[in-house]
Amino acid sequence: MQSLLIIDDDPILSRALARVFQDLYDTQTAASVDEARPLIASALPDVILLYFSLPGTNGHAFLRELRLDYPCLPVVVISGIATSRDGVAALELGAADFIRKPFDIEELRLRVSRALIWGELAVLQQVSEEGVTWRDHSVPLKEAVEAFERQRIEAALRACHGVLTQTASRIGTTRRILQYRIQKLGISVEHAKKCAAD
Repeated sequence: MQSLLIIDDDPILSRALARVFQDLYDTQTAASVDEARPLIASALPDVILLYFSLPGTNGHAFLRELRLDYPCLPVVVISGIATSRDGVAALELGAADFIRKPFDIEELRLRVSRALIWGELAVLQQVSEEGVTWRDHSVPLKEAVEAFERQRIEAALRACHGVLTQTASRIGTTRRILQYRIQKLGISVEHAKKCAAD
């Protein structure tokens, strides 16, 4: 199971998010950057949810630190500011995505799932100079992520013989989000079943 670290100083929200994600990820929480550092050092998570307005070392500074130490670690920034200021700053600092409070839980799940794809693309960028990667500026980021996501879902569908519940579990998402992405990306479940049978 992939791992998720939630860094937020609001204990009620942290516990709620941990419950939301507990069936999809091995989830840990930290109330500050000082709490998060040893958790990351001992067991690097697959994805981080980071609240930007933390006390002490804030999310801005910590995201800069993470990009230096773990350039391929996907981070989804949570912002409490109603404007896009934090979101723009987060993306400029290398966040995979951002979302504003209050947010829809299904939307947050989708953004975390897509951040994991961002992380896989970032790793590919480090190990290969060919192919579509998120830093290949000839291919827009949205298209690169969608192409990679389509391949990932199709491979999981084939491995699970088109069974959506098993496929969703395999890629670390919910059946509802998987169905939405299958429709959005134009993936044929019947084609995947046929390929699995051949």
